[in-house]
Amino acid sequence: MYPGGDLPFVLRHAGLLFILVACVQGAIWRKRARSRIVLDPELDSGFQTFVRVWLIYGNLPWLLLGGTVLCGAVPPPLHPLDPRHSPYAGLILITIVLLWVATFEGLFFRGHAEVLLTYPGVFDVPLNRPWAVRLWFLICLSGGITGLILLIFLKLNLV
Repeated sequence: MYPGGDLPFVLRHAGLLFILVACVQGAIWRKRARSRIVLDPELDSGFQTFVRVWLIYGNLPWLLLGGTVLCGAVPPPLHPLDPRHSPYAGLILITIVLLWVATFEGLFFRGHAEVLLTYPGVFDVPLNRPWAVRLWFLICLSGGITGLILLIFLKLNLV
């Protein structure tokens, strides 16, 4: 018997799927940026840094989640996020909250909303304004906070 029991591969290794999606997203951003970088070569180093940061910090929670499942510390697929099943859930949830805080600080206080708009394909909406980036983040953040509250306080049976 392997960690994860008799669940299908996709459910046992959901973290790998999320990592794959994040890597594909980074490749799509890079491909979309090529035409803009040809016109303005100064964007290249900043865009490489942006994609690198995305790949590292965007995958950190999934690496922690996958690590706890593969080590057999918690059963998959969603128990690693449930604090009632694992002490590692606290680590994963704290990591996610710290990423939210860092993103909030960057977008609202360090000018990262303006920086995101300089990179093509990263934030393609009709309103290319910093307030639209911030509003979109707040909408997404409210969904994440709602999910976190439901997970922790309503004691939902995930699987």
